Amino acid sequence: MKTLLQILILLTLTNCGQQQKPDKETWDKIDKAIKEVEPPKEQTPPSIEHSIGDLKFIFSNLTDPYDLGLYQRFEVKSKDSSQVTIESKTLELEGLSFELNHEYVFMIDSTSYYLITANNRPEPNYYYILKRIGQKVELVGQTEPLTKELFGDIDNDGYLEIGGFNTHCQGASAKDFKDPDFCLDHFRVFEIKNEISRDTETEEKERKNVRQHRLSKHAR
Repeated sequence: MKTLLQILILLTLTNCGQQQKPDKETWDKIDKAIKEVEPPKEQTPPSIEHSIGDLKFIFSNLTDPYDLGLYQRFEVKSKDSSQVTIESKTLELEGLSFELNHEYVFMIDSTSYYLITANNRPEPNYYYILKRIGQKVELVGQTEPLTKELFGDIDNDGYLEIGGFNTHCQGASAKDFKDPDFCLDHFRVFEIKNEISRDTETEEKERKNVRQHRLSKHAR
């Protein structure tokens, strides 16, 4: 297999001397060498499906064929009946990374919650929250952008909380990152019941935890 160094040498030789442009045969050799050096990327499937009993979670309308695996449509079906559909030409749902595990699913008693990630680069992602009781699934709502530092029953009150910073906290100097209060005014915690509501009590406790962690870290 040819190396990038060989390609560079070939390009150099064709452009030295009489400063003549490489002929078609030379360009064909260069193209062939580049293809040999760069292996083809593995394409993301046009749709992804996860099943739990009769329920199917389906991501479709692929918008990014490589790497991220982003989709413009998400649907929950029970047998042949559609229960929830999220669809938009501006959506980039992270179907490739979604799994039916503790990072995306929260269960308590007979209720399950599912977290569907919407890519929001360069800002933090936002999330759609689904609620399932029995075989019925409904959309609870959509969060604001969050870094998802927290996901679970954070305050042990029997409800799901999701929290984090609503922006990527980029300091202007090293002093910013040494400040235990840096960016804490952007920290949010939301509680999920029949709707998404801000949990200011838990939010304040978690801010104190973040501040204490920073103080301990800089004291070492």
